[in-house]
Amino acid sequence: MNLLYLDLLGTKKKWEQGGRRAVEAAFATFEALVQSGLAHVSPAELLQGGIEADSAAIVCADGVQALRLSQAILTKAFNEDAEDATTRLWIRGAIVPVGNPGPLRATEPMDPPFANIAVHRYSAPLLEAISVERSGFKGMRILIADALVNDPLREAMRIPVGPRHLIPLRRLDHSRYRVEGFQDWLWMLPRDENEWTRAKRQMAARLRWAAADADEFLQAAATQVVFHESEAIWGSLRTP
Repeated sequence: MNLLYLDLLGTKKKWEQGGRRAVEAAFATFEALVQSGLAHVSPAELLQGGIEADSAAIVCADGVQALRLSQAILTKAFNEDAEDATTRLWIRGAIVPVGNPGPLRATEPMDPPFANIAVHRYSAPLLEAISVERSGFKGMRILIADALVNDPLREAMRIPVGPRHLIPLRRLDHSRYRVEGFQDWLWMLPRDENEWTRAKRQMAARLRWAAADADEFLQAAATQVVFHESEAIWGSLRTP
């Protein structure tokens, strides 16, 4: 089993830019994105999960489903024509293993006389995913635990590039990792070269749109680094 955790970035900035309405709109858009992504996964493969304002946690039966789900959500968010900063979304996440099935969050009352106050406690896998997502890496990226990346998963995700193939799961050379035992899921790499060309154009547009805000530009620039590394990998496989 795999836990996919996603976090909507820049919520504080949306409060500053548009107040409650902007944040509510962002939460609603994020929820719709997650729901649209779930349509790409068999309901039988979705074991449990939930959405809470600007984050989502979904437990999938296997790694392929977790990767496909995150790819569907991030790709749709990334490709939105959102020149308006209040509607533009950046999402970051992590995929970690789940050993024993159990609730992601348990709620219990405090001891009397405060029994009307609820205490929410996260499960160990959810805390692990959150700690990885907040470990300091930047950009619209998904980190996946090395322990989940095996030969069947690599085979399922491989992308043909001419007579060769590309495995979009690797630890990148020019991106910073503050946690050991994780690598990048290159969700932005499609199976069609024309789609890859469109994705690179969209990356350039989002970088321009983000230039007016230093925090967003940092996320955009970090995402562009991953695009550049992905292009270098793709290009090396096209070269005879």
